[in-house]
Amino acid sequence: MEHICLDAYRTLRCRDWCRIDVRLDALNRPHILELNPLPGILPRPEDNSCFPKSARAAGMTYNQLIQSVLDIACRRYGIS
Repeated sequence: MEHICLDAYRTLRCRDWCRIDVRLDALNRPHILELNPLPGILPRPEDNSCFPKSARAAGMTYNQLIQSVLDIACRRYGIS
């Protein structure tokens, strides 16, 4: 599943993050339904944005998440 998701991410030239919706068929084969290159990044947990929730689960604050994405993008474009 990780392989097909990364292939789709790279093929569509997504950057920094995206949400990939995957469903398994009756034989447990994964199928990509869609890629959302700009999923929600609302800071409040009750607003149900999954990317910040995932960051919190990984021990990052919302500010650390945004700063990390910004740092990665700046490095990619040679901005310091």
